[in-house]
Amino acid sequence: CDIWDVTDKFKPIQAAQFRKQRLRPGDFIIECCCAATIYGECLLVYEVNNTSGGVCRDRSRNYAELYKRPSTAGENVEEIDRLGWYTDQWNKPTGLEELYRLLKGWPDLQDFCGINSAATMEELTIYQEVIEKDERGNTKRFLGARRGGHDDCVSPLFMLAYIIRYQYDLISESEIDPKLQKCN
Repeated sequence: CDIWDVTDKFKPIQAAQFRKQRLRPGDFIIECCCAATIYGECLLVYEVNNTSGGVCRDRSRNYAELYKRPSTAGENVEEIDRLGWYTDQWNKPTGLEELYRLLKGWPDLQDFCGINSAATMEELTIYQEVIEKDERGNTKRFLGARRGGHDDCVSPLFMLAYIIRYQYDLISESEIDPKLQKCN
């Protein structure tokens, strides 16, 4: 769970990160909702295309600022909103391209790096694109961590970059309660 300050969309800053191994999905999303509330009821974006997606959707349903993605079921169907981010074969490469574009611009900002987590930096270094051939000679593109690695920190980054670029209007200004700021 990452909390990002995107006041300046060209210089987003990783404000916090919650990492814990072996936490049940329902407990994890509750922790995410708590963290997002503490940081001013910021936009909560979570991935739903996994076995825990339904649990996350159910437990976060009453959170004030949930990410809603537009979705169409076909050409003649009206657009509807769905809760959560669904990573698919189209938006993952686009999100990664936007992440690359964002990161590529940072050296021009005089030694700026918005990433404050060693775990995030490590996962970025093992993230890869692999094109494999099956037994019939068909090729398939894989985007993800090297075998044995994780991409749990990269996914929020490419979602962030995508939302900054294409859906920045969804992000509202968060105000942190002054009493909570004293906890630093």
